[in-house]
Amino acid sequence: MTFSIQAEDSVVGKSGKRRITLIVYDNAVSVRSLIEARVHRLLSAEGDRQNAATHAAVGLDSRELELNPSRQTKPDSEKRQRLIDEACEAFEKNGFFVIVDGVQKDRLDEMVPLTPESEIRFLQLVPLVGG
Repeated sequence: MTFSIQAEDSVVGKSGKRRITLIVYDNAVSVRSLIEARVHRLLSAEGDRQNAATHAAVGLDSRELELNPSRQTKPDSEKRQRLIDEACEAFEKNGFFVIVDGVQKDRLDEMVPLTPESEIRFLQLVPLVGG
């Protein structure tokens, strides 16, 4: 069962929260899978912004992009996997927390039951100066 869930990305001590849509493929997924979905979504959004800026600067239209799809920027699978690994490592070192339906998750392999109404928060901490 595939469905999308709204997640919140925020940094403690900074105003503003980013809402992102995660695509999940089951009603119970691991914390690792949630982190992977977040990385995929953020890379996709970054690629969309880069493509739009490049296309505007170079003057590419939709027909040219259709005929020459290689001009569109897509992160390679090696870079994507490296970023997923780094995010998982940061989670294990408490660089950020994953909170699902008000409950903090503390293991990458922990299974999390989800519904389309589930609330997911990725909460990043900011190191204190001098400590």
